[in-house]
Amino acid sequence: GSLEQFQNQIQSFKTDVDRVKKARLTLIINLVKVHWTSLVLDCKNKNCVAYYIDSQAKYLPQDYKQIIEANLKLNTVIDFSNFFQQTDNYNCGLWALENAEDITRYVDENRSPEWLDSRIKISRDTNYFKQKRNVISEKLHLDLERIARLSPKLPALETYEKSQKR
Repeated sequence: GSLEQFQNQIQSFKTDVDRVKKARLTLIINLVKVHWTSLVLDCKNKNCVAYYIDSQAKYLPQDYKQIIEANLKLNTVIDFSNFFQQTDNYNCGLWALENAEDITRYVDENRSPEWLDSRIKISRDTNYFKQKRNVISEKLHLDLERIARLSPKLPALETYEKSQKR
């Protein structure tokens, strides 16, 4: 996504933050169209904490941080990008999903900072992500089958069904 899309997401989220006592936004951000990172904004009583993790140990880009700060009362930015996780050039998207899940569990389950630190440092190799891809693929396949039974059928689903008959 573009910086403009990011800004639109943050502005939309601000509406939620202004309306309710607790709000959370989890974003998997595509930086420069080649790299995926995790950002979780957790807000309580309009005070927000931003959790950011980049599997290649890069910090939250300043332009993204400025958009957040311009729209939300940001108390803290917790940037875990001081630890290099990714050892290949292609699993950043799966790392981003894993990191977003870990941050969400950390917040939801009121875990200690040490717990999150240990989760971030878990070694996840190519085989781990290969298995993850298979699980995700299965879930998406099952969901597409469920959606395909709905009517009226969407053109994209018809294309999917035709590709499965080949």
